[in-house]
Amino acid sequence: MAHSRVVIPGEEVGTVEMFEAGEGTYVGTDGRIRSALYGKLLTDPQQLKAFVLPLHRPNKLRPGDVVYGSIYDNKTGLSLVFVEKVEGVDRALAQDNFAAIHVADVAEHYVEELSREFHPSDLVRAKVVQVDPTLRLSTKAPEFGVVKAWCGQCRRTLELSRRLRGTLYCDNCHRGEPRKISTWYGKAKV
Repeated sequence: MAHSRVVIPGEEVGTVEMFEAGEGTYVGTDGRIRSALYGKLLTDPQQLKAFVLPLHRPNKLRPGDVVYGSIYDNKTGLSLVFVEKVEGVDRALAQDNFAAIHVADVAEHYVEELSREFHPSDLVRAKVVQVDPTLRLSTKAPEFGVVKAWCGQCRRTLELSRRLRGTLYCDNCHRGEPRKISTWYGKAKV
């Protein structure tokens, strides 16, 4: 590989007479090869190809990624989640952020009603199990599930119940609410 410099989207990197457009480039209507992204231009004189390698890879979700998201609705058989962040990554996501947690992916035990596991606006920690054709998450392991929740009546932050396992408690309303609670509840930094 020869010729290496940083280019920006739309910048001319050659012509179709000089090179074939490779990954990270496109041919404009004028026959000029242009960069499709911000990155490092590489040209291959043997293959006569121009490539642009991204300097900052887009933050795309992959199976196995751990994410944080907000529950925005419970439907029959699945909870809908708006994915907000990938754990350990500070950049925004470069794709559609809507995901689903299927009832079979909520917990190891049988789940009859999703509304007992998640409530709208709950913040969950989940694992990506599928990206295409739709984004699916799982909260089966103990470290996955609700990491922050609010009281359904007064909207104050719920605390872990000292007496009832799998229940969050509101000190203001003096009532408990069941959830699929993560071992990270109250510890996650999002």
